[in-house]
Amino acid sequence: MSLDQAKALIEKMKSDVAFSERVLAIEDVAERLNLIKSEGFDCN
Repeated sequence: MSLDQAKALIEKMKSDVAFSERVLAIEDVAERLNLIKSEGFDCN
């Protein structure tokens, strides 16, 4: 994940409460990454 992508993810987590809650509700790291990827963020 690039620095720009990480900053964008943090901003989305701050501004979109529903998204943030969905991400934080997932305990499995692989599943959490899949959700983040499905939202258009390039992370690994």
